[in-house]
Amino acid sequence: MDQGELETDARPGSSESQKKPTATGSDQPRVIEHVHRGGGKTTIHIGPGPASELPNIQVGDQNYMVIGGSTRGSNRSNKVKKKPKLKIEAPDRSITDEECDKISENLGRDYKKFCRKLGIKEVQIEQVEMDFRDEGHYEVAYQLMRKLRQLGKDKLPKVVDALQSIDRDDILEELKIT
Repeated sequence: MDQGELETDARPGSSESQKKPTATGSDQPRVIEHVHRGGGKTTIHIGPGPASELPNIQVGDQNYMVIGGSTRGSNRSNKVKKKPKLKIEAPDRSITDEECDKISENLGRDYKKFCRKLGIKEVQIEQVEMDFRDEGHYEVAYQLMRKLRQLGKDKLPKVVDALQSIDRDDILEELKIT
């Protein structure tokens, strides 16, 4: 295999794993194997070279990381600080059919968080999910947008605030509201 090539047959549901980094010398390629709890296996082949030139690699669900020859666990306290959100002034009106469609297209799995932010009850979200589960995320999101309109919770300023609060500024850009 070429330097940096990756083989994987990891399956969903894998979690517990065995990590087996192997290196026999600077003239030999290095192989890192990760065997997942669910039976999958990830193998990374790294070309020959001195240990000081090895790339930093993170493998598996337990955040096993090789950094300059030492191992470290994940340190989640080093999150990147986000820029403060700017308040977007949106006209006080209901969203249009076109805006409803664009939001539905782009919302994906975030539809639950979005609807909760706008005050839709969990039981209402679940009912729409059950009714349209075979249709995909777009249709579920679209039907929830219709529900927002029926309940009168589709005012543009509230929708903008909800999208910002779930970090979906990309949808605001798609709607040309920035």
